[in-house]
Amino acid sequence: MDSKLVDRAARALGTSGKQETVVAALTQAVENQHLAAELDRLRNHVKRIATIADQAL
Repeated sequence: MDSKLVDRAARALGTSGKQETVVAALTQAVENQHLAAELDRLRNHVKRIATIADQAL
């Protein structure tokens, strides 16, 4: 593992140890995947609402 990369990640994530930094980075990656999935669901809902509204007009 590149120590400079871990140091930069630690500063960005506000962590202090290598293990804590890796866990925080993985946690953030999983959270970002969940957020992306939720945004996709919301996007689909908005499209359906727009279609219904367009048909109603």
